Amino acid sequence: MSKKILCPTDGSDHGTIGVILAAEVAKATGFHLTICAVNIAHGGARGPTISHWKAEEVAKVLADAEAVAQNEGATDVGTVEVIAREAAPAIIAYSEQNG
Repeated sequence: MSKKILCPTDGSDHGTIGVILAAEVAKATGFHLTICAVNIAHGGARGPTISHWKAEEVAKVLADAEAVAQNEGATDVGTVEVIAREAAPAIIAYSEQNG
C-alpha cells in the first residue's frame, strides 16, 4: 500500500478545500502529501507551446497551497508542477508514475 497522497489544486477556493482535507488525512496518517498544479499547455502544433500560468503564477499557487497544508498540520509536504494539455489525464499519469 502506498503511503502517499496526491492533491491537485488550481489555487481556487474549491482547490483550497481539497488541500485542507488532504492535509488533514496526511496529518492523521503520517503520509507524504504532494500538492500538484497542472499548468495547461496551449499551442505547439505549428507554433510555440504556451503554458496557461506564468512561472511565478504557478509558483504562487503551489506555495500558497503548501502553506495551507502546513497550517493544517501536515509536516511532510512537497509540490510539483505538471505541464500537460489536459488536467485529468496528467494527474492520473503523474500518480501512476510516482506511486
